[in-house]
Amino acid sequence: ALFFFDPLLVFVFEPYAEAMRRLDQDIDSIPSIGGIGGPMLLYLKLCGLAALIGTAPLWLYQIWAFILPGLHAHERKWSRVFAIVAGPLFLLGVAIGYLTLPKGVEVLVGFTPSQLTSIVDFGGYLSFFTRTLLVFGLAFEIPVFVILLNLAGVVTGKALGAYRPWIIMGTFIFAAVATPSTD
Repeated sequence: ALFFFDPLLVFVFEPYAEAMRRLDQDIDSIPSIGGIGGPMLLYLKLCGLAALIGTAPLWLYQIWAFILPGLHAHERKWSRVFAIVAGPLFLLGVAIGYLTLPKGVEVLVGFTPSQLTSIVDFGGYLSFFTRTLLVFGLAFEIPVFVILLNLAGVVTGKALGAYRPWIIMGTFIFAAVATPSTD
């Protein structure tokens, strides 16, 4: 991943740059890196994250190969369906998260009063970036998990209907905790 650091940095920085263009911010709003070791830590964090994502098929397969022998035949069938559906849904969630990230950054940075300058630490932005994409990806997995719980007999459709107000409240609480803004 170290060989691809520059394209990775452009990929991660683009939502922030797009938000700054929408806000008509000048060069003063470029994120900063603090500390002497900050630039090297940025290399390690970004490349480590890219390596983790890039090797995900390999380590996910290893986890799957460990679990698979302990499953019954009908459980294997449903787990394959889950794997086929869950992967694209997670990627779709991450893509939508990436597409909406500039607007989120724009709104959050837009709260800065005109008398102040927003100094963004790039390490903090990178954490915000990864957390946002992860939450979007996981949010797209919720329907798959509910269906799996139903198929496993843990939750029935009737029970889901009876607890609908609590499920909606839990969804709102999850969204409130997962989002970084105070709204």
